[in-house]
Amino acid sequence: MHIYVLYRQLQMNLRALILHISFWIFYVSLELYVLYNYSHQLDAPWVYIIFYAINIGLCYGILWSLNIENTKGQDTLAIPVRCLAVFACYLLCKWIANYYLYHTATPVSSWESFKTFAASSFLRGAVFIFPAIFYRMSGYLSDYKKRFLIAEKVQLTALKEKAELQANLAESRNAYLQQQLNPHLLFNALNFVYSRVFKHSADGARALQLLTEILRYTISESGADGKTDLPAEITQIENLIEINRFRYDTPLQLDVRIENIGGDERILPLILLTLTENIFKHGNLRDPVNRALLEIRQDESGALFYHSHNLKKSRSDHTRSSQIGLKNIRIRLDFAYPGKYDLAIHETDDFFTLTLKLIL
Repeated sequence: MHIYVLYRQLQMNLRALILHISFWIFYVSLELYVLYNYSHQLDAPWVYIIFYAINIGLCYGILWSLNIENTKGQDTLAIPVRCLAVFACYLLCKWIANYYLYHTATPVSSWESFKTFAASSFLRGAVFIFPAIFYRMSGYLSDYKKRFLIAEKVQLTALKEKAELQANLAESRNAYLQQQLNPHLLFNALNFVYSRVFKHSADGARALQLLTEILRYTISESGADGKTDLPAEITQIENLIEINRFRYDTPLQLDVRIENIGGDERILPLILLTLTENIFKHGNLRDPVNRALLEIRQDESGALFYHSHNLKKSRSDHTRSSQIGLKNIRIRLDFAYPGKYDLAIHETDDFFTLTLKLIL
């Protein structure tokens, strides 16, 4: 058994190594291709090998610096201090490479020359810092989601007895809050990326801003009743729709009708947002003949109606995950709204229709 576990670990590490190498080969090849088309000349291959090794080293140095696991038992200032130390090493390596390869004058001969050298090095290094930030951020989000799903699974096994369920919910909530020890790291990184992206793409910056709002909403603490304001959930649905409009290279074939949403109603968070996410994950939204529909409204009694209808993708790779997601939603609704909701799903080979009626 021990040998098998070791074999699996080596296999996963090898797969990760191949993925990283493939990414950098593609990235470097793309840059050199663009550079050659622009200048019609390239330096000697070993020059690029040296400078790309320095830049890629900066990427992995920042990746190591942002690892929260390495700061356990240390001051939280360890992260920025490590980042500054890595960047200082990067500047030193760049200076040595410039000096011995191009025999340029030392960039630290004066304060102005040093500032020019540091600024140009930072702009170049930022291109390699961004992948490190996104890689670490995606890892944290994946870990948050994994822990949250594990906590929900623990909750499901405790549904037989109400007292035991409440105890597990409290434990789950504490575990979830522990995942938010350093949320400022994530959002500070997103704000930094936003400020850089905004200079080059207004659409990209807007999409990043919307993503930040959704992430902040998903990890924010609910009220004492475990619910959030209905308009807040609707706002994140609108943000999700806008993000996906940026993703598609053709107009999004989706009709959205959101009407009569009360300002004082509260709802279990992420229920409607998850259902809306499934439309983009599993739906074909490129067919103008079979446009998708998303409708959210309240009647005079305050009952909430959620209705979606969309053409399915030809072959979905997420069918199983969708079924698990809908099952989890039913269980959450059973706990929070027993006897006060009706979730109906109609599915054919081509179309998927979902209707939720909820008494808030």
